Amino acid sequence: MPNSHFIDIATSIRGPVYPICPAFAADGSLDFQTTGAYVSYLVKHGARYIMTTAGTSRFNLLSDDEVKALNKCVVDASGDALTIVGNSMQGGTDTAVSFAKHTQEIGADALLVFYPERFYGNTDVFEYYAAISKASPDIGIMIHASPMRAAAPTSGPMSPFSVPLVRMMCDLPNFIGMKEEHGNENLRYDLLTAFGDELSFIVAGSAMAMYASCAPYGVQAYLTSVGSFKPEIEENFYAAYTEGRLDDALALVRQYEDPFFRVAKPAGWHLAMKTALDLLGLMPDHERAPLKPLGDADRKPIADVLKTFGWMS
Repeated sequence: MPNSHFIDIATSIRGPVYPICPAFAADGSLDFQTTGAYVSYLVKHGARYIMTTAGTSRFNLLSDDEVKALNKCVVDASGDALTIVGNSMQGGTDTAVSFAKHTQEIGADALLVFYPERFYGNTDVFEYYAAISKASPDIGIMIHASPMRAAAPTSGPMSPFSVPLVRMMCDLPNFIGMKEEHGNENLRYDLLTAFGDELSFIVAGSAMAMYASCAPYGVQAYLTSVGSFKPEIEENFYAAYTEGRLDDALALVRQYEDPFFRVAKPAGWHLAMKTALDLLGLMPDHERAPLKPLGDADRKPIADVLKTFGWMS
């Protein structure tokens, strides 16, 4: 079982977690000044948990050194917020250990660890995380639980982070939980039933609506949607939900999240998120090729819905 210090960290992660979309300059280089200002904006407006993560933070487009530099930028700008940063999506155990040591050096609270290989069995996965844990005893370690290819032929991607594997992970003194992307409701229920009192489970997906559907059986935290632009909405939602004001909480979902998702999902969430940040003056919509900003036709529905919220003139 994780030691009491890390159990305290795990059980403190409650409510909206803010994934950071990095700013780029027009030439595709990382814009650290604008990224830092965006993180500071989130914290100033109520964000308590900040995260870099493979998808939203564009890790697939960054070098290892750039991921480390982005992580440091985010931590430096996060103030008193709890910070969770991710490792590279490629490279062996030595690369992940390097990220873990760097995460300690920059003062982050936890490392969100992506497993880069196919699934050959629980022991191989555990040993990977164990090496990272040993190299960074002063920070929490979290699983990035995305689907994984199996070594043997299967019908498709699998979710190997089972109850037996997570029970093995609980032997690591600084293991604090999981950011899930497996989309398996039965697995989510089983993991929460077994470990919900000691570990943190952060769900990804439909944000406030997802949290409302999962909280009754133990989900504690979730990645934000419209909170990426207006943190007060997510914080107010979470306060209303936990205080038992369910009508008030769901009213915020219907007022903001549902309309935004209706226009954002067809355009692609990551590009729609960057477009909204651009329209609201929080960062330009520059991306790094081959990723390209949305064109005018796809931007217009996003601009229109932001105007209905009263966020744009």
